[in-house]
Amino acid sequence: MRRGPGGGLVVAEPDPDAMAHATAVHLRYRKVGPQALFEARTALEVAAVRGASENIDEASSMC
Repeated sequence: MRRGPGGGLVVAEPDPDAMAHATAVHLRYRKVGPQALFEARTALEVAAVRGASENIDEASSMC
């Protein structure tokens, strides 16, 4: 937050390294094991492919 005239909430793109570190700390704290990570990754990849396939058109397939 910035105070004063022109102040307010500032939103910035997160730093990927900081996000990876925070995620690793959280997963260790929650004692998430390799099998659970694999299952989550698989579910995310399937959802990403499904979303991409539902939104593809001829113009975007040329990229």
